[in-house]
Amino acid sequence: MRILNNNPLDLAGDDGETISISVSASNTVSSYTNNLNGNPLAGGSFVLSKATANPYVLLVFMIFSGGAGGLYIVTLTGSNGGSSQYSVHQYPGQASNAVAYSISIA
Repeated sequence: MRILNNNPLDLAGDDGETISISVSASNTVSSYTNNLNGNPLAGGSFVLSKATANPYVLLVFMIFSGGAGGLYIVTLTGSNGGSSQYSVHQYPGQASNAVAYSISIA
């Protein structure tokens, strides 16, 4: 997996590569969901397949339990090497946030 355009949300991977998702939370109860190509994603990984989609769109939706100071760190790792990390900081009064990844298949 590779980062494109110096943007950790714009990625490319190889056909057949497994992408693993790790989400850590601090100063908030960990509560998040993953959605892949418009469908709920159960589990912490998926396999890129040109026959399924190109690009893949991964949405990570996070809920904050407090009024301020929450932090989520989302890490994607490719089975062929490479990773991307993105931090989501909670603004005062913010209840939730989401990040969307675009993953092209080379």
